Amino acid sequence: MASKLFYKLAPNDYLKGVRGLKPDELGIYTIVVMLVYASEGYLLDDPAKIAQRCRTNKRTVERCLDTLVAAGRLERKTVDGRDFIFDERAIFEMDSFFSKGKGGRTVFKGKKRKV
Repeated sequence: MASKLFYKLAPNDYLKGVRGLKPDELGIYTIVVMLVYASEGYLLDDPAKIAQRCRTNKRTVERCLDTLVAAGRLERKTVDGRDFIFDERAIFEMDSFFSKGKGGRTVFKGKKRKV
């Protein structure tokens, strides 16, 4: 997954956003957001695969994802019968990255964010 995507990380925004998360929720949230960026779009809501990336078990991921969605930190979406999970800020940043270049020019012309 070689991506040319680069994004800014505002430490204060990130720290405010993860305030109050338990350690397992923090780790899973961070990995999910990075996977959303790495896939350049929505992430397939597959707790077993996410658990492999986080080096934990599926039940822990399911519990944490449910908690993070309920808290509004992550969102779920169904497209064509497939379930996805994503972070709204990451999607916003990627849309900005793929649509605006220097001087308002389109970056990666013809490239669409993956759904």
